[in-house]
Amino acid sequence: MTALTALAGVLIQPAARALDALQWRWSVGMIGLLVCAAGLVLGADAIRVGSLWLLAPCAAVLGCAYGLCLVSGLIEVGRLARPETLGSLTAIYYALAYLGLTTPYLLTLAAPLAGPATLLLIAAAVALAGAAVVATASRPPADTAVGDILLTLRATAAALPGGTGPGYTDPSSGEREHGARRPTNREEKRHGSDT
Repeated sequence: MTALTALAGVLIQPAARALDALQWRWSVGMIGLLVCAAGLVLGADAIRVGSLWLLAPCAAVLGCAYGLCLVSGLIEVGRLARPETLGSLTAIYYALAYLGLTTPYLLTLAAPLAGPATLLLIAAAVALAGAAVVATASRPPADTAVGDILLTLRATAAALPGGTGPGYTDPSSGEREHGARRPTNREEKRHGSDT
């Protein structure tokens, strides 16, 4: 089942990128959370009826949810990060994303509080709530300076005794280290088609 989940997660990733390129009203992240909720409900039903045969489609659906959500996060990090902070922010994103691998362990710890089917339904409700938040949140403009968080951390390190802040530019000055921001893939495609 683990291999099926991983395979589904990998195979859905090109489709996730294609969905994002369509600039559809529903974001890839929201679709991933909805698919996750469906997989969790299917898992709860498999437990309720005691069917091992439902585990394969459940694994495939949850793998697709994983792939969609992972790609969605990477797309947003790439869209928002400045070139000089892209690597650091991508690493932070992966570190936080892989914390999600602790979810089965946390559900096991919570098992004395409620049955496994109930816990999966609670997790599905959390995924649906997350999808609602994503649906109602407006996307920040591509020029949003997510990378300024790292610049602030560099400034803090530079202020410490012996601290140096290579490449540090004071965020309050309004200047950027490398001039103008990097155009997003969508902007590049838009401008590329105009010529």
